[in-house]
Amino acid sequence: MRTKILLLLFIGILMSSLFIPNVFAQDQDKQITPDKTVVQEQPRVIEEELVLKDPTVAAEKKWLVGGSYEFWYVGGSYNRYNNGVKIADGSISGIMNGGNIFVGYDDFTLQYSYRAGSWDTNFDYTTSTTKLT
Repeated sequence: MRTKILLLLFIGILMSSLFIPNVFAQDQDKQITPDKTVVQEQPRVIEEELVLKDPTVAAEKKWLVGGSYEFWYVGGSYNRYNNGVKIADGSISGIMNGGNIFVGYDDFTLQYSYRAGSWDTNFDYTTSTTKLT
């Protein structure tokens, strides 16, 4: 239970850190011209910098190089069923790691991704007279 709470907390912090910069990137100075009395009537100007936020997209006439590494660990119960009847109690555990590398220039990006892993399962089959199909 503690692991799930920590995982949810980490995901919440990660997601909020992705969206907080957009909140502060809104219009800083709103000037009211004499012929328009309400700020909302003036057209909003969006600069290209605010739109270009994807870390895998290069700016115009610029190079971009990057990468990432991932590591997953899974462990827990894993039961086997046959026609809705539980036939074995077991567990599963394993790791999977990999990463991404990307290179881009202007409107072109090339990316390579790789993942590899191994998983172990252990089962204790119940002694039952049920015929397996």
